[in-house]
Amino acid sequence: MSVKAGDKPIIVPAIKTLIEQGFDIIATGGTQTYLAEQGLQVERVNKVAEGQPHVVDRIIDGDVALIFNTTEGWQSLLDSKSIRASALEEKIPYYTTATASVAAAKAIGAVNATQLEVRSLQDYYS
Repeated sequence: MSVKAGDKPIIVPAIKTLIEQGFDIIATGGTQTYLAEQGLQVERVNKVAEGQPHVVDRIIDGDVALIFNTTEGWQSLLDSKSIRASALEEKIPYYTTATASVAAAKAIGAVNATQLEVRSLQDYYS
C-alpha cells in the first residue's frame, strides 16, 4: 500500500476492514506512518527508489495479495510503473484510486461475512 497524502484519510476504513479480515498490511513510509498514527498495525516497506529490499521485491517473493497505489508526483509515477508491471506478472489485483480501494476492501469484507454456496443456474429457475 502506498497512497498519496490526500487519499490517506479516505483509505483508513478500507485498511481496518482488511485487517479485520486477517490481512497483514505493508505500506511505504508516509502511508505506514499515517496508518500507525491511526492505531493500525502496518509494516513499513521501502519504495523502489529507496533501495532494496523494496515493495517490488515483496511482490515478486509472493508476500503481496492486493495492491492499493495512488500516485502524486513524478517519482511516485516512476515507482508505480515497476509495481504495476510486477502486479500484472504475478496476477495481483491492483487499485489506483482511493474509491476503488475502499470498494475492494468492502467487497472482501462482505464476501467473508456471508457463506457462499455453489448452485447450478437451473436451481435458480426450477
